[in-house]
Amino acid sequence: MPISTLSLVLGLSISSGYASDDPLSHQDWGAISVDQTKDLPQQYTTPVNKAGVPWGDFSLNGKKYKIQNVSGSNMACFFNSMGLNAAAQAKLLRENKNNSLVRWMVGNDILSAFHNPEQLSGKVKVAIGYNEYMQARDEIDKLEEKRNSLLKENGGNTDVLPEELQKAKLVEKENEIFETFKKRCMSSAAFLAYVDTYIDNNEMMAFAPDGGVNHDDIGQNFTAIDAIAYLNNIGVQIYTWADRKKPLVDGNIHLSHQYIPDGATRIARLYYNPYHFQAFVSAVDEEAERQAKAQEELRKQQEAERQAKDQEELRKQQEAERQAKTQEELRKQQEAERQAKDQEELRKQQEVERQAKAQEELRKQQEAERQAKDQQQGTGELESIGSSQPQVGDVRTNNAKKERWNGSRWVRM
Repeated sequence: MPISTLSLVLGLSISSGYASDDPLSHQDWGAISVDQTKDLPQQYTTPVNKAGVPWGDFSLNGKKYKIQNVSGSNMACFFNSMGLNAAAQAKLLRENKNNSLVRWMVGNDILSAFHNPEQLSGKVKVAIGYNEYMQARDEIDKLEEKRNSLLKENGGNTDVLPEELQKAKLVEKENEIFETFKKRCMSSAAFLAYVDTYIDNNEMMAFAPDGGVNHDDIGQNFTAIDAIAYLNNIGVQIYTWADRKKPLVDGNIHLSHQYIPDGATRIARLYYNPYHFQAFVSAVDEEAERQAKAQEELRKQQEAERQAKDQEELRKQQEAERQAKTQEELRKQQEAERQAKDQEELRKQQEVERQAKAQEELRKQQEAERQAKDQQQGTGELESIGSSQPQVGDVRTNNAKKERWNGSRWVRM
């Protein structure tokens, strides 16, 4: 193949597939982190649309469980096992299409299925440019064949290879094409096509086991199942038949996948037998125990509220009594002060009256004494006058005037 032709072939690429209004078009999908908790929720989900009675005896996390089969009608066994409604979950996913974690989990689901194209619907294939990607891969494979042919003709001498057929160049181009394809799997168009196909149109939901030789690298492989668990605050554990050469009994099941999102309030324990989900349910009547526990907690709460109410009423009563006692003491104090004031005013009034009376008595006494003195003086004068009766011809001086007694009166001279 001429070098110019090779250059044109190696220039092939596939469009990103992002809509112009996709807010996640520049998302670094390699930077997504998944927050998980090691604490398993105590409450569990309840499967719906059950089929038959629970069977088997299994021990999970120290508790006894049985497997409850559920209806697989409309490929809804996963949702039935989780206790969810498929239509409601499709709506919830669409509402969260621009959540980077949700988009990434669903994109992983699409990407993990491209090796098995029969698992991809036509609508999803169009959205991710599957055929375009496979054509690009075919061109790379043809270049690999051409490279191998040239090496064989030249005894393995890589110096004869044009730059376009150097191994590093082919690997670089292959990685570039795959990364572009991966971005298309993470696009909004691919996400909505997945929801339309696998949930609204009742295609089968599947899961990818976690990594490790025996899938022991728990909590590392995330798909649409985990996106649904995340949006519903549900932890999910998926168990599989460990050794199919042996009976499916306790000890022959394996935890193949686990995702416990931060904030999970419930947990769903599922059994996955290829192409069908079922639910682990408690072998004991945990629902009755839960209700009894809830009743006991309600009773304690009501008792606490009753005691609190009694305490509050007692406090109010004591406060009322205290206020009444304080009011009574204040009344007594005010009454005592009033009486003291009345007594003081009475005392002052009596003192004023006493003083007035004393003054009056003193005045009367003084008046009496004065009158008595005046009377005494008057009597003395009369006596004096009687003892010195003037004689005719006596002379006296009265107001610088000389007067003479004529026998009956004093006459001026």
